[in-house]
Amino acid sequence: MYIARFSGILLCAFAHKARTGNLAYGMIATYAENSPAVNKKNFKHNMNTLEQKGSHAMKTKTILKQISSWIVALIFLFSAFAPAQAADEQPGPELPIYPGLTWETSPAQEQTIETQDGLVSMVGSTYTAQESLNLDSQDSDELLRYYEQKTLSLAGWQLISALRTEDGNTDTYFHSDGYYLVVFFSACEGNTQLACLSVWQSERTDILPLEESRETDLQAVGTLGKSAPSNGANNINNASVTLSWSAYTGSDLNRYRYCIDTTNNSDCENTGNWTNAWGNKSVTLTNLQGSQTYYWQVQAVLDDNTKVDANSGNWWSFSTIVNTPPAAFGKLLPPNNAVNQSTTPVLTWQASATALSYAYCIDTTNNSICDNTWISTGTNLSATLLSGLAPGTPYYWQVRATNGTGTTAANGSAWHTFTPGNPLPNDFLETATAITVPFSSSINTIPATIDSGTQNSCSPGSGYASVWYKYKPTANGKLYLDTLSSNYDTFIAVWKLASPSNTLVVCNDDQYSTKQSAVNVSVVSGTEYFIQIGHRNANTVPTVTPGGTLNVQVRSYLDVLGNNSFWPYIESLRASGITSGCAETPDQLFCPTTVVTRAQMAVFLLKGMHGAAYTPPAVGASTGFSDVPTNHWAAAWIKQLAAEGITGGCGTGLFCPEGSVTRTHMAIFLLRAKHGSAYAPPAVGASTGFDDVPTTHWAAAWIKQLAAEGITGGCGNNNYCPDSNVNRAQMAVFLVKTFNLP
Repeated sequence: MYIARFSGILLCAFAHKARTGNLAYGMIATYAENSPAVNKKNFKHNMNTLEQKGSHAMKTKTILKQISSWIVALIFLFSAFAPAQAADEQPGPELPIYPGLTWETSPAQEQTIETQDGLVSMVGSTYTAQESLNLDSQDSDELLRYYEQKTLSLAGWQLISALRTEDGNTDTYFHSDGYYLVVFFSACEGNTQLACLSVWQSERTDILPLEESRETDLQAVGTLGKSAPSNGANNINNASVTLSWSAYTGSDLNRYRYCIDTTNNSDCENTGNWTNAWGNKSVTLTNLQGSQTYYWQVQAVLDDNTKVDANSGNWWSFSTIVNTPPAAFGKLLPPNNAVNQSTTPVLTWQASATALSYAYCIDTTNNSICDNTWISTGTNLSATLLSGLAPGTPYYWQVRATNGTGTTAANGSAWHTFTPGNPLPNDFLETATAITVPFSSSINTIPATIDSGTQNSCSPGSGYASVWYKYKPTANGKLYLDTLSSNYDTFIAVWKLASPSNTLVVCNDDQYSTKQSAVNVSVVSGTEYFIQIGHRNANTVPTVTPGGTLNVQVRSYLDVLGNNSFWPYIESLRASGITSGCAETPDQLFCPTTVVTRAQMAVFLLKGMHGAAYTPPAVGASTGFSDVPTNHWAAAWIKQLAAEGITGGCGTGLFCPEGSVTRTHMAIFLLRAKHGSAYAPPAVGASTGFDDVPTTHWAAAWIKQLAAEGITGGCGNNNYCPDSNVNRAQMAVFLVKTFNLP
């Protein structure tokens, strides 16, 4: 008998192999269903064995031949050792009792089953789990897999009916050995969101079910949608809210579950996570928090524990009301009693914890009454006034918050006041200030108005406190402009006039790790560019009054910023024609930190003494210095500097043209260049005025005199740094101050 049985097992195993791709698993599963020896083991062990599927299918003919050899050996093994058993002693299938629960057994319990003979009352035993189960907890995942249809079918239980109600789920199975099984997941008494589990198995019977199996091919996943409250609904009574949704349109529905949350992130983060709703398509919630926005979602849970989101995964929201008036709040901007404000101000105020809407009133009569109209802003905490205010006129304003219960005025009903100032001369594109290079200005932009229609990637909203400049280059080149050292968050937008709307050339928000801005833009000769500078508007409620102190710098060099203290001197040196910088393409550069050589110093000093157009005499047969050949680029300048008595070189017959110039050397060169080669400074006296230059220093008198004439203030902290090398930025200051360059 065992040989026949095992031969059948092998055939079933190969059939299972065709479905699962795993022959070994098919053998184990089929043997577990049919072998009396295995039937004596508990069902949990069988299920764990069945779930250990191999991930690599045997696909080659060689492996199949090896398996055939093993099969033959196993047949003989079972023939030799298996005990005899009568054909009528077949035991029943193992009862699926989940081992992780505590069970109570009730024998001789009747169930009515629909069979081929009609409704039949059968006797069996009921096993009731003593624990209440949260089916939406991760701890229940293993239990739900244990009772899935596909898991039970592997043990021979075929689903014949599935009943889904508002109170729970009932699944009825039949086993070919002649047994019925009913698995009940029902709402627990006292807490319907939890599940109570019981399992009933009949005694053996020859009565067959109405249908052999309810198993069908997989169908397309269905849909469902939330119904009420409508998405974004307001003024929902927090005492009682009913959530409802449509029925799931697909097959294999097991139950519904819902989540309500206060965080808008499309994820269920509330205490308790998802909540079971069984077959109900609505649920009523009580005592929600008032004046709160809630976000909610519903899912259909299928028999295989797949979850289908309502509305394609989109969460809905609603807001509740409370039974008290809005909480106290205050007005923010403009500050009370502020003057010189914009004629297009932004009114802002705090949020009231329980308000559903706000309205403001602005008036010219100081009587704490709205003689005009209250203007609603909905839930917005700000209002921008784009017209209607006159410079020099005091305005009085108030805000009130409203909910379903009442109204609360801001600041305990006290009205605030502000007075607009006169618009700036360059407040509008039509009155833009013309600029040249270099250019600098410092203005207070708080009275400036808002420009609409100029939104751009650097300022998504309309430009607060905008002012305008225009630039028309006479040659192709670059425009370097910044707002460094301004005291608010600026943006720069460069426009070209066009119809029907202007064209944005370039814009910049934050630059050089600051809240200020800078642009480096190529410009075309003869083209007029309009430059808007405003307080950046991120389309959020401002927290400070727009505008402030705006510093605008238009520069000649990319590498010398407007907040560089050397910038004015470098621009003066360029304007005087003494130098045009260290590079011209692709950008104009000055190289401010590059150390000055003695050869470069000769050129700087002679041009400072004689003017930018000065050219030294031809060098002749010799420069007078053995290390400066006559073909050196600065040979004539070096020879002339020595001829005028400004320098005698760096040693016997040497000039050291590529050597650096120290600050001590500069003191002597500058004073001789200014006063003549015969000049000698006054005696140093008791102090040089610098901590790092003692009176015994060889150039102490020269250094002290350089400071006395206002050419230097030292290098900081009351020091002169006599041995430090002079860079190009410092040289610019020395030359401008020594020769009074414009």
